[in-house]
Amino acid sequence: MTDPNNPSSPNPPASKKKFLAFSAACPSCGAQVSFRSSASVMAICEYCQTTVLRDENTIRDQGKMSAILEDYSPLQIGSSGFLDGLGFSLIGRIQLQYTDGFWNEWYLQFDDGTNGWLSDASGLYVLTRQTGTLPDAPQFAALSINQIVAYKSASYRVTDHRTATCTGGQGELPFVVGKGWQASVADLRVQARFMTLDYSDGYPPQVYEGRAITLSGLKIQLLRDVDQLQSASGKIKGKITNLECPNCGSPIPYVMGMAEHLACPACRAEVAIAGDKAELLVKHKELTTLKTALSLGDKATFDDHAYVVIGIMQMEEVSETDSSLWTEYLLYSLEASFLWLVDGGEEHWQKTIVLNELPEEKAGNAFFQEKRWDRKWAYQGRVLYAVGAFNWRVKIGDTNFIIEYKNGVDTLVSERNQNEINWSLSTPISGFLVRQAFGKKQPPKQEAVKEPLSPRQNILKWLSIILWIVNFPILLFGPGSFFLTLIAQFGIIFLPFIIEKSEEDSDFMSSYSDDSKLWVWGGILIFVVALFNASSDESSSSGWRSSSGSGYYGGYHGSSGGHK
Repeated sequence: MTDPNNPSSPNPPASKKKFLAFSAACPSCGAQVSFRSSASVMAICEYCQTTVLRDENTIRDQGKMSAILEDYSPLQIGSSGFLDGLGFSLIGRIQLQYTDGFWNEWYLQFDDGTNGWLSDASGLYVLTRQTGTLPDAPQFAALSINQIVAYKSASYRVTDHRTATCTGGQGELPFVVGKGWQASVADLRVQARFMTLDYSDGYPPQVYEGRAITLSGLKIQLLRDVDQLQSASGKIKGKITNLECPNCGSPIPYVMGMAEHLACPACRAEVAIAGDKAELLVKHKELTTLKTALSLGDKATFDDHAYVVIGIMQMEEVSETDSSLWTEYLLYSLEASFLWLVDGGEEHWQKTIVLNELPEEKAGNAFFQEKRWDRKWAYQGRVLYAVGAFNWRVKIGDTNFIIEYKNGVDTLVSERNQNEINWSLSTPISGFLVRQAFGKKQPPKQEAVKEPLSPRQNILKWLSIILWIVNFPILLFGPGSFFLTLIAQFGIIFLPFIIEKSEEDSDFMSSYSDDSKLWVWGGILIFVVALFNASSDESSSSGWRSSSGSGYYGGYHGSSGGHK
């Protein structure tokens, strides 16, 4: 099926074209209402919020549309940019809300007259265009998270599956929406590629295909600045302020426009912000205040961006035997949006960013940034405690299934529930540097915890032990060469550097993780040295026989360094 808004002719012109805009007086207030896109069938009067339906060259009043809640998005009607050299402008949007949050869908028109959608959710953006329907798609109710759906020779995975309600609209739109209109949609990804299956009009679903993007990558112009945001709402996006808890009256710190779901530090009530109102969602039993390394409102600079702590969660591993605890801190920066710091205890901290693309899962491992990530841990994580502000509704007792993948010291993490799966990338950071960044007092030297060996250091340690265990009997009772074994020891110490340099000229074993490469090459080195030591007295010929083979390492137990 061909979308009339997306002609199949190749290489659409990138030059700016002029299209005649249809306009008429609003049947409710008389203000001028324009239809800039030939595909738009309705527009919302910006003065009185009347929904105006277009029928050929006539219009009719469809009733009032709820006003858009101020979400402090930098985007606005009239913002423009470029996708693959083709210009576009934003001409409308709808705001969709679900149980635990909301997002914006911006309707845009390209300079060649075609249309698309720009999704805006907590600072993550994807741009899609309608490409038809998918007749053999699974039924909406049959879809599940991480399920594979084939489309155009690509295997997409379901990453989000939910029904949302339209709570407001603005500008012009290609279909009729009204109060209570619901969208049943599933988002699917394969790496940076993105697809939405829209079941709102029934089966088969409409297909919207595109990719994850950034506003800077789209060269977006005419964004709202801080002054415009303050003028529109009387508030400043990103400003830290206090809101009175509707349950106990205590102040709750939150970030205007970026974190609209709060947990009162005093009474633990769950609170939602809707416009200028605070709504009490759930009141929990009084909980003992958790003593944490960082506090709400603490400030620090990471990667040249100023951050402030706006939310704190304590998590536990759900287990019948062993149970571990960790604390997650949500940080916000006006320039760089959200960042997580994870305190796993014993100086094990992680700096975590949420990914806007999907790593590839294959044979139990993950592949991302042209590296293989080995699966290490799988467990259930549950929210025990939450205070502050979050960009989604955090509920005590929420449970996610978590899988951690390792590559060197870095950790790739997937967190999944029945409605979505999210991926994040964690890099280790010492507790000393975290305390230093936040201006916290360092522990006395005698109480400082010794930094544990990194996974790479552990591998090199065990390779050295194995080298001497294998060769010591040959050196003691046989003709083995101590000098050669000592050279092999230095070879193990510098093995990471040697592997890195050799890969600059070769792609051999490029799909292996860094840990696996160390074990394979270290094992080969030990085997060759032991073979030479054992056979050095057999013959004085000018050569020695080498043996080639393959090694396999099935993993080792070490610090996860992720959310655990």
